[in-house]
Amino acid sequence: MKKLGTLVSLIILVSISGYAQRKSEKRGLGYGYHSQKDLEALAPGVSWWYNWFYQPDAGVRDTYQQSGVAYVPMAWNGDFNKTETINFLEANPEVEYLLGFNEPNFKDQANMTPSQAAAKWPELEELASRFDLKLIGPAVNYCGNCVSENGTTYSDPIVYLDDFFAACQDCQVDYVAIHWYGCGGFDWYLDLFKKYNRPIWVTEIACWDQDDISEDQQKSYLINVVDQMENDPDVFRYAWFVGRGYGPHIALLAGDGELTELGQLYVNMPVHDPADFVTLPSRIEAEYYQTMSGIQLELTQDETGLMNVGYLDAGDSLSYQVEVPADRWYTFDLRVAGTANGRVDLMMDGDFIKTIVIPSTGAWQRWQTLEDSLELPSGHHRLTLRVVSGGFNLNWLDILTEREEKLIDPLGLEVPAWARLFPNPTPRYISIDLQNAAGPISLEIRNMGGEVVWELREAYRQNLSKIDLKGLSSGVYLIYMSNGHMKEVQKLIIK
Repeated sequence: MKKLGTLVSLIILVSISGYAQRKSEKRGLGYGYHSQKDLEALAPGVSWWYNWFYQPDAGVRDTYQQSGVAYVPMAWNGDFNKTETINFLEANPEVEYLLGFNEPNFKDQANMTPSQAAAKWPELEELASRFDLKLIGPAVNYCGNCVSENGTTYSDPIVYLDDFFAACQDCQVDYVAIHWYGCGGFDWYLDLFKKYNRPIWVTEIACWDQDDISEDQQKSYLINVVDQMENDPDVFRYAWFVGRGYGPHIALLAGDGELTELGQLYVNMPVHDPADFVTLPSRIEAEYYQTMSGIQLELTQDETGLMNVGYLDAGDSLSYQVEVPADRWYTFDLRVAGTANGRVDLMMDGDFIKTIVIPSTGAWQRWQTLEDSLELPSGHHRLTLRVVSGGFNLNWLDILTEREEKLIDPLGLEVPAWARLFPNPTPRYISIDLQNAAGPISLEIRNMGGEVVWELREAYRQNLSKIDLKGLSSGVYLIYMSNGHMKEVQKLIIK
């Protein structure tokens, strides 16, 4: 099992590589009893939440807006408190959506037949009209103890929605809402609801139809259903169930403001935004593609990262968008593992560049780095890996300017033999001892997003005894040092 430190390493490596994770507008959570610290822990990757009620939990009711995680109220059943809902909406004009009727085909949930739900829906439409809201629901799932009407027992959610829409033909239903707790079959289930020609909210989802689910199985389930929902244009929003408690290994939160390993994974899953470009040089984790065809993600046993791309077969593809700062040769290394000799065609902006032969490593999780090189022109480009023959997994791509840079470990850089940086951490000043290296030396300091924030060109020993960094704020940086023959990078901490 991968430890939490491995996941944290993945997050830091992604930041250092030049990829800035974009927050998912789709990703949410179904949970009550939040604290403000909980919302702050979720906020980097979660955009919204709901709690099956018309107003937020008491612990965050007056402060949740500070977290940047939007709240979506719900009319849980036909007896919802309309007056209090109006009061909340008047006090919170930023609210855009209203969830309607939670699992009405369940007798132990909203307990409403299709005709009863249709008869009550105009009350939600009144709120939508008054407060300019979009309406979602009713939220349905397969059930055991189900409502019945006119001889039909509504165990099937599709049958329920068909009869609801038949009874509510002119109703405002902007989105359909569904729940799913199967540990498989989600793609089939999701496709069933696309016939309604409305965007879909998956307002509850987790692997919970088996009692012996392991933590790694739940992680594997999460990474694949989240990746699927992020890629599916018909999924408008989705919410994991739950924050704390309930089924096997499904909680995203541990202590107050503390994410579980599953929570860390959920918050940091890739978004695949088509506007994102990775600035080179960079390591690109394979799962941070912009578009793909035919692949799946899985937990990796490699030394770095948490996920790798798997199930690569002939005809599958992965595309990555890169920003190239200058025309030049780059190293192009692939981290691969597999049981067969594979082949990949590398394309740039749709044009063929070369074929890469990927040797068998003898096992799906026996990893090796395949070294290659690539000449790239400056500008924005799309690099596509098109699988000619499969039988391998992919963990990451290294696209770097110098072979030496690939050997740097951003989480634990060793002090080089030819240059020593001190003090480190530093409150303001640094000195550089060149040891036996000849000058001049060029320095470049980059922040963790890869942006150059300070530089010094062709400095000699006498200029390196006390360098003033007063213009830089506290934080972690990388300092690049080069004398034209040797190059080194160290981590620099400014207190």
